[in-house]
Amino acid sequence: MSSLVKKLCICVMVLSLLLTACKSKDTSELEKIQDIYSPSGSPVTNVPNAGIAFKSGDWIYFSDKNDKLAKSKSDGSEKTVIFNETPRFINVIGDWIYYISTNDNFKVYRIKTDGSGREVVNKHNCSYLTYTRGWLYYTDADESNKIFRMKLDGSDKTSLNDTDSSYVSVFGDWIYYSNTDERDALYKMSLDGSKKIKLYDYRAWYTVVDGDWIYYSDGGDNDRLYKMKTDGTERTRITRDVCAFINVSGDWIYYRNDSSYKAMYRIKKDGTQRSKLNDQISLYFNIAGDWIYYLIYEESDTDSEKKYFGYRMNLDGTHNDKIN
Repeated sequence: MSSLVKKLCICVMVLSLLLTACKSKDTSELEKIQDIYSPSGSPVTNVPNAGIAFKSGDWIYFSDKNDKLAKSKSDGSEKTVIFNETPRFINVIGDWIYYISTNDNFKVYRIKTDGSGREVVNKHNCSYLTYTRGWLYYTDADESNKIFRMKLDGSDKTSLNDTDSSYVSVFGDWIYYSNTDERDALYKMSLDGSKKIKLYDYRAWYTVVDGDWIYYSDGGDNDRLYKMKTDGTERTRITRDVCAFINVSGDWIYYRNDSSYKAMYRIKKDGTQRSKLNDQISLYFNIAGDWIYYLIYEESDTDSEKKYFGYRMNLDGTHNDKIN
């Protein structure tokens, strides 16, 4: 073998090693970013429930008793008001809190976890804000409630569908939503909007996705609690209760029982061990670690002056207290 050929072979080997090292570094950095941006303390099932609480690390970020954006430790200690406005669809991504402000026409804001650097990310009327894989997904009421996505700085806004959408939930490689233009039929769509699949012809509300299953209020059976596989098969009634504000944690489904004074109930995913957890008119159930955060109406309120009050309880229904 000539000396020139040997030199070429050595150069190719060195280049190959360098490319491999760069690829490993890129993969490692991506994994680190995903670890930061995908905290495990708050399930995506909170999004259809208005996202009033979000657990990240040792902190829970929530809407406090005065409807202010606040944070505290899981035991309720070290409570701090971050900013004086009512947040919905809270997402904590790295050192930033992303949320929708009900005080400012449902614009998307972000603010540092220490309360600094607050700025508008999207000036439109938005809902169902959630983060995955470098993108914020949301619906835009100024654009007929179509589903959009944008980068974390608000750039690259892209419309993903052409229909009025609600109960939007992002899970894995899919976006699940109710198509209001088709009487709230249940659809799923790929993250880039290129593929859309109808899963169910009848009304599907309060939809949450957990693993291989979708849990929802089934308009084909008077809004009773149902489940189906994420491919649309194995549709099964879980209970005859008329339900709303569904969420899931572990083996349990939490829901408002509209057949029983609109109180909070829970039931096993197989339909067993149904039990009542409180006696209040409850809504917007959010899971944050070992707690359920939710809102109630005070019984003394009239229909014209309904005011929300924040509560939280343990997942088994114990320690049910008003949020400070």
